[in-house]
Amino acid sequence: MKVFLTVLLIFCVFAIEAGKLEEGRGPGYMKNEYNISNSSTPFMSDRVKNFSVKVRVPGGEWREASICNARIGLRQTGVVSIASFDFSGKAEVAVGFKDKIESARIRPLRHKIPYSKINDNEISFMLDRPVKLSIEFNGDTLNNLHIFANPMEENVPDPADGKVISYKPGIHRIEGDGFLKLQSGQTLYLPYGAILKTKGIICDKVEDVRICGRGTIDMGDYMSENPSDQKRPNSQGVCATFAKNITIEGVMFLNPNHYTIFLGQCDKVKIKDIKSFSSSVWADGIDCMSTKDLDVDDVFLRTSDDCIAIYGHRWNYFGDTRNISVKNSVLWADVAHPVLIGVHGLHEKDGDIIENILIDNIDILLHDEIIGQYHGALAINAGDGNIVRNVAFSNIRIEEIRAGQILNIRVFKNESYNPKPGRRIENVLVRDVSYSGPEKISEISGYDDERMVEKLTIQNLVVNGRTVLKPEDAGIRIGKFVKDINFSR
Repeated sequence: MKVFLTVLLIFCVFAIEAGKLEEGRGPGYMKNEYNISNSSTPFMSDRVKNFSVKVRVPGGEWREASICNARIGLRQTGVVSIASFDFSGKAEVAVGFKDKIESARIRPLRHKIPYSKINDNEISFMLDRPVKLSIEFNGDTLNNLHIFANPMEENVPDPADGKVISYKPGIHRIEGDGFLKLQSGQTLYLPYGAILKTKGIICDKVEDVRICGRGTIDMGDYMSENPSDQKRPNSQGVCATFAKNITIEGVMFLNPNHYTIFLGQCDKVKIKDIKSFSSSVWADGIDCMSTKDLDVDDVFLRTSDDCIAIYGHRWNYFGDTRNISVKNSVLWADVAHPVLIGVHGLHEKDGDIIENILIDNIDILLHDEIIGQYHGALAINAGDGNIVRNVAFSNIRIEEIRAGQILNIRVFKNESYNPKPGRRIENVLVRDVSYSGPEKISEISGYDDERMVEKLTIQNLVVNGRTVLKPEDAGIRIGKFVKDINFSR
């Protein structure tokens, strides 16, 4: 019987600490590979071996990391490679490529990581801190390498604790309907090498739940070969509804057909150090609806739809959304918005209030959207009677826009989603945002004289090295019904 290799999800795992190289938990060196027959992902029937990755303490013995693959993109798809390890101190990394390396780029560019070319097919570089990287050879961003150099794992749950669900390294499937349903007070722990193949993790009407570890939550069994298939099973990484005190940290998500993490009418949620790759229509990263007190920190999202979406009411979830923080993260939207705020609300009444939003210290590696209605690397689109207010975009570096805009701030009515327009947008700060590349038109506009954009401050917006002091400096189109907009250094 022919054996297929699915997306390779088991890593060669090691940690670098205090001048020694060892497995992340316990002595020794671990390398695992698993074959799966009758794979449900035929497009990954052959493992893609474009790269090799080795890591060592400087001057020490090289150790090779296993590499897994994930499909990415929507209009254009590719197969990226992923390697991951924990370390503290310093690590030297060597990356080999199957072809001759004509050019190399290590992103985010702000890290300014220099590399040395070992030979025509290999480079090396040093790391002195945890970082999430894209390694791109010969200009290829559809089939590139991602390296997650993680901090040492802390607060590891005790598998002997009766409230801890822990999986050992290996592949584990959730039987029945494919969903794992967590109860209040439970912890799901996935160590390195543990792959949970599931339709999703459900946290419904629960409190004090933690999902953590360095393992992988993989929804590939429910993935369609056609990324535009709208009839495929609805799989999500984590679906938290009517829940409180939820923590999600460390794990990697592959192949969700819908959201990586969905939050509906939740309170007090912390999401830290997750990584996600998707390649299906509507496969957003983190979406929150009618949610309060959400803290997102140090995540890497490469999604085939919006990376971060912040809304009011939708479906069965009611109430305002407020106190949302997204910081220290890398966003890569192969389609749609890296950040989108405001579209959905309770239009049957007066909409919702979406307020107190901080988007800070973000590297946007790509915004690529050909449909004008969905432009904006940083987008506030108030629909459904919503008021969006008190929003700060700060310390943001936009590295590439192929199609789209830097800013899209509109009170609008999207005919596909909004029975009525939003009410207003007010008190927005755009500070220390930079973009270098082909000039892109941004748009700021209200809807009518009762549905305005008001009190917008743009401070130290730098486009191609120039500080923007008036709209025409950056091709910003100021529409009607905009009041009190200020540009400054």
